[in-house]
Amino acid sequence: MLTAQFAILALLLPAGLVLIAGGALAGRRPARSAVAGLGALALAAISYWACGFAFHLGGAGLVYDLPGLEGLVWEWASPFNLEWGAMGLRGFFLLDAASTPTAMSLYLAYLPAVAVATLLPLLSLRERVAGWMAALGGLMVAALVYPVTANWFSGGGWLMHIGDTLGLGHGYVDLTGLSSAAVVGGLAALLGILIFGRQLPPLAQDEVPTLPPVHLPVLAVLGAALFVVGGMALAGANPLHTDAGLMTARVGVNLALAAAGGAFLPYLYTWFTTGAADSLMAARGAATAVLSVAAAMAFIPPWSALVLGAAAGLLVPLVTFLVQYVLRVEDPTGAVPVGLLGGVTGVLAVGLFGDGLAGQGWNEIGLETYLGVAGQGVAGLVAHPGLAAVGRDLHALRRLARGHDRELFAGRGVEGVDVARCGAGDHQHLAVRRQRGVEHRGPARPHGAAREGDHGGVVPERDVDRGREDLRRLRHRRRRSRGGDGGAGSEGEDDSRLAKSLSRVHSLSSSSAWSD
Repeated sequence: MLTAQFAILALLLPAGLVLIAGGALAGRRPARSAVAGLGALALAAISYWACGFAFHLGGAGLVYDLPGLEGLVWEWASPFNLEWGAMGLRGFFLLDAASTPTAMSLYLAYLPAVAVATLLPLLSLRERVAGWMAALGGLMVAALVYPVTANWFSGGGWLMHIGDTLGLGHGYVDLTGLSSAAVVGGLAALLGILIFGRQLPPLAQDEVPTLPPVHLPVLAVLGAALFVVGGMALAGANPLHTDAGLMTARVGVNLALAAAGGAFLPYLYTWFTTGAADSLMAARGAATAVLSVAAAMAFIPPWSALVLGAAAGLLVPLVTFLVQYVLRVEDPTGAVPVGLLGGVTGVLAVGLFGDGLAGQGWNEIGLETYLGVAGQGVAGLVAHPGLAAVGRDLHALRRLARGHDRELFAGRGVEGVDVARCGAGDHQHLAVRRQRGVEHRGPARPHGAAREGDHGGVVPERDVDRGREDLRRLRHRRRRSRGGDGGAGSEGEDDSRLAKSLSRVHSLSSSSAWSD
């Protein structure tokens, strides 16, 4: 029940977005914006209840073992590979298999994200098109576009499994679904503005570009505060994540630091450029910062949350200038600088700053070890000391695959390499050693020490031989494809399979090698 209460509190997110949009409008336009926002929220709730939940989580029981999801096992997928799922097809109107308390908690947990995705285009297009057209666009986003997109990365769809099918880390990672909702809503708003919006006349030679006027600054600041509180509530609203222990105090710290950086940098920027701090830019910056860490707030360290929030906030006035004075279109509600900018930053954040301390087994990748490190979670380019950074290690594996390193895994008694992470103080180095002790570069593990997760240093020899044989077979296939017609079409697949083989051979052979 606590997750349901957090989910209801998270509805402050769309409410705050409406207030931020209204702060830049004059006359009776804020009232119309408020009515459109309330209509968008109602439209999102009804559409997601009727069919959106089924399209999103109709196959959730296939990938999650949470009690209450056993009946949601219908995923429309490729007949050749069930991991390439496209949409769920069970749970319409929250009936039958979707009538469990867990399923209804998930409905509430994702409703704020659905509302944000619906609000962004509807607020932008309400005064540009007829009311029924704006409502139809919001209906499409809430009932079909966002639920199908969300299924791809959190409901059992293909983006969840690209870590396994394509060898791309832990797959697509969006903890709350809010950053992806901002991308969907921001793109829909941008397309609507470009298609239905009025083209502004060219800037006169004597005209100086100015910031958007602030008509209701208190309203915008209040909206930013509600948006931050709603973001923190959303972090604890999803039973899938609370059950996995991802909702820790670090999540709240990350959101607070990101929002502070997102509000402070536009504040300073407008103060230096215009001589007065702009409350609208600060409010939009705080909301953009929340979106920029919403996908990664459990997986990144606090310093990176501050950096992400500050960078997103600083880009808000610059993107506002780009839309108004380069594209020459109107965006008074700020759907593009807030929604699209914050969403894109958010979905990239995990790959850049994931530190590997949380998210072990995310999308069923690395249930025990990841990149040769026991207990490692979702990691990006900047890993915590003692853990493996994804980009650096994959680069090393690809160099091995392309023959830049002549030392390769081979059978017993033949020289080979051991690609591993060694110890907390030396996490930046790859240990490269010959199995017979002729040469050694990098930090050494004490003789006889077994790494955690190595099964006590006792590994069946057949598993080691099988991994090495896989590696030799893949390398032979690579050489044949280069000389024949195979070519680049299979190179990405071979690289991912080679990385998996190297990881398996390392996890199996290094334990016995270190304990020789």
